[in-house]
Amino acid sequence: MQRRSFLKKAGTGIVAGVGLAAGVGIAAPAVHAEPTIRWRLASSFPKSLDALLGPAEVFARMMGAMSGGKF
Repeated sequence: MQRRSFLKKAGTGIVAGVGLAAGVGIAAPAVHAEPTIRWRLASSFPKSLDALLGPAEVFARMMGAMSGGKF
């Protein structure tokens, strides 16, 4: 009689342990929802002066590429 009781308890413990282990393994991935930054640059230089306005445009493109389009 004791063997049957032991097997029932051991089986229940194994099932519970597997259930807990499976629940821990299915964790949701962390989501980092960063807001999109809208940045505007005021400049007194006209667009025709590429030597002065060009570096700001290059900087903005580089920041957009590094931030995954969030900047």
